[in-house]
Amino acid sequence: MDQVQEIKNKLNIVEVVREYIPQLKQAGSNWKGLCPFHNEKTPSFMVSEEKQFWHCFGCGEGGDVFEFVKKIENVEFTESLRILAQKAGVVLKKQDPKLLDLRARLIDIHQAAAKFFMAHLWQTKTGNAALNYLRQRGLQDETIQEWKLGWAPDSFDKLKNHLQERGFSENEIKQSGLVFIKEHGNFYDRFHNRIMFPLFDVHGQIIAFTGRLIKETPNQGKYVNSPETILYSKGQVLYGLYQGKEDIKSSSRVILVEGQMDVITCHQAGFFNVVASSGTALTAEQLSLLKRYAAEIVFAFDADNAGAKAILRSTELALRAGWRIHVLILPAGEDPDSFVRKNPKQWPQLIASAPEFMEYFFDYYKNANDITTLTGKKQITKDLLSLIAKLPDPIEKDFYLQKLSNLVNISESALRESMPKINQVSTDKENKNIWQEISHQQKMSQRYLAWLLVKADWWSIGLEQILPEMLSGADEQELYSQLIVYYTNNVSQWSQELLQSANLEKILNLTPTQEKVFNILYLLVEDLKTITNTADALRDWEQLLKNIQKNFYREQLNLLKNQTIEAEKNKDEEALEKISIAMNQVLSRLAKLQ
Repeated sequence: MDQVQEIKNKLNIVEVVREYIPQLKQAGSNWKGLCPFHNEKTPSFMVSEEKQFWHCFGCGEGGDVFEFVKKIENVEFTESLRILAQKAGVVLKKQDPKLLDLRARLIDIHQAAAKFFMAHLWQTKTGNAALNYLRQRGLQDETIQEWKLGWAPDSFDKLKNHLQERGFSENEIKQSGLVFIKEHGNFYDRFHNRIMFPLFDVHGQIIAFTGRLIKETPNQGKYVNSPETILYSKGQVLYGLYQGKEDIKSSSRVILVEGQMDVITCHQAGFFNVVASSGTALTAEQLSLLKRYAAEIVFAFDADNAGAKAILRSTELALRAGWRIHVLILPAGEDPDSFVRKNPKQWPQLIASAPEFMEYFFDYYKNANDITTLTGKKQITKDLLSLIAKLPDPIEKDFYLQKLSNLVNISESALRESMPKINQVSTDKENKNIWQEISHQQKMSQRYLAWLLVKADWWSIGLEQILPEMLSGADEQELYSQLIVYYTNNVSQWSQELLQSANLEKILNLTPTQEKVFNILYLLVEDLKTITNTADALRDWEQLLKNIQKNFYREQLNLLKNQTIEAEKNKDEEALEKISIAMNQVLSRLAKLQ
């Protein structure tokens, strides 16, 4: 058995998927939830435990557990293999060439660098000063060790030499971002004389570092971050997510703070659902990553103008991603780190009282403007209308328009006319691109085939009305043709038992792509079984028969119209007569279906 199959055998796809989509619910023998790969309000993402297969009936994506991890982690097969091997407890063979790629070596380099920095924090005189600083900031020794905090010595080559001594090549060390290149190709340690904060991916692998000065120094930034590498993209990493994801998942709430010390202090106090963006403003990719674990986000930024601007920018992103948004209001001069150190017992109360973001901005802009003046009224109206326009729920829009109308004493109709029109072009375009992967006609074809597998007694009606060429999709047509042959040869003993997945798999000669369609059909089968009302099932079935035929005949009509234009151009009277007869037949069939 190869290692890929060993990993598949040891893992249950449902458990893997639920790590990323905790809201996945059981639906018959399958599981169902909102698709993580496109925006949708009605769940169309399904997972089959029996077949260890997933498919979204909205965007058409699907496959096995490796395909799922590849897509949701945005990685190549090699990395999905490593991730799933770790989950399955499978030790990948050292001689496996997939392990010997640069990515795996860079993970090893970062692990070695973290140990180097930790040793210098705990075992050197200069490191001891940094250790005392961390203790003075309220961190316990266990916390410092748990987060693998370290110290970069005041040297330009100690880490480089240390890594070379451990067998890492110059190219690997350069690719890691832990050094920078100077003139003549020489390279030097990027971090020196700084407290080191390792950055973890969601699987606990160290992929980058942040270095922080203890004392601010002229001409030196307080923070230095690893550059982007093949391991690390700063817009896709959240500090504290690996340590807090289980708590975030169980509460379905995440608290977003600004700094790494904010995160560590909160975790040390027992508040594990706290994360921070790493060296960047919040990004859509980070929100997408968090959406796997939570539905509600609380922004806990510093209580100053910069914090309010960051909240506004982050809110606009979170609104587009469908989050429930709250804003934590900190006392003046406090940040989460200082507040939790002084008042840990009050932190849960502060979170519980965090207002919804619109209430926060109403108060914020009201305090920032003098609404007794025309200038103040115009400014607060402009600021709040730009937010109200972005609200996806029309009831919320009306509610806050009314509230703004009462606040500034301007009619709702005037406010509505002034409300900016939000450009949906890019979003619509993205959705169209997603939906092009599987057409509406193909979805209908798959639903028709699935009904045949649910209802053995509907076959004679279906085969009488639907020909293979009427279905959309070459694999669907071929699969239907094989099923027709099987039905014809077994019509005398036709039963529901013959339509079991295991029975059909034995007799059908499926290509890999047809096998994928076959798995999709059996996901649909379980969904259709939930329609227990016979009248509803019949309505759905009859409508499908009618729509598939209509689409087919309309396509035939368009084809004949094009042939007519060509025949007229060539003045081919004989062809025109034949096309006219065929067109009348098609029109007659369409008329019967209306």
